[in-house]
Amino acid sequence: MDDDPTILLILGVGALVVVLIVVFGVMSSRRKARATAPSWQVRTIEVLGQPVLETTSVERTDDRQWQLFQERFGPGTVIPEVSVEGPDGPRSWRMTVSRVRRSLRSGWPQARVGFTAYFEAFENSEFPANFRIDSPTVAGIACDRHGVTVTAPDGTSLLTAAWDRLLVSNGPDVILQSGDQRVSVDAVRTAAAPTEVEEVLIKYGQFRQLHF
Repeated sequence: MDDDPTILLILGVGALVVVLIVVFGVMSSRRKARATAPSWQVRTIEVLGQPVLETTSVERTDDRQWQLFQERFGPGTVIPEVSVEGPDGPRSWRMTVSRVRRSLRSGWPQARVGFTAYFEAFENSEFPANFRIDSPTVAGIACDRHGVTVTAPDGTSLLTAAWDRLLVSNGPDVILQSGDQRVSVDAVRTAAAPTEVEEVLIKYGQFRQLHF
């Protein structure tokens, strides 16, 4: 009989351990589910005269969401039905993703980011393109399939870079950087939406947060 309290204590501790294991297991499963579930939604919109897949905004520091987007819509992914405007109205086409990009969204200085998937059928369809910039420091941005050149009002080159070496940060202005060349362009967007030149820079440049 003297052993009964000890036995009961051992059984009680054992039961508590089992309960804690179950509780922590459930909490871990929920955390894992949250980590593997997208917090964004996707819609098809038109950018640069072409359909793209665009997400809602997410926290800028949530790298897992960017990883999930790349896993689902990375280059080579086939989208069975993409709505494309034509002379007789929208039609659905089977399309292959060619590239995915991030870009900053509104909410300074705590900006969020969004993700965009572009399609192979429209690769390099924007080029060549020359954009006149109404700015005291930047007169124009010339783009082709190889890269970009930014010129000053006096015609001198401020920045020249291949697309894979061009860092782009789109905020209240657009910051472009390649090596030790850095240009801030404050006249490439309107209050309502990004302009065509900003969209081209986002699509072909390499996203890097350079604003804050």
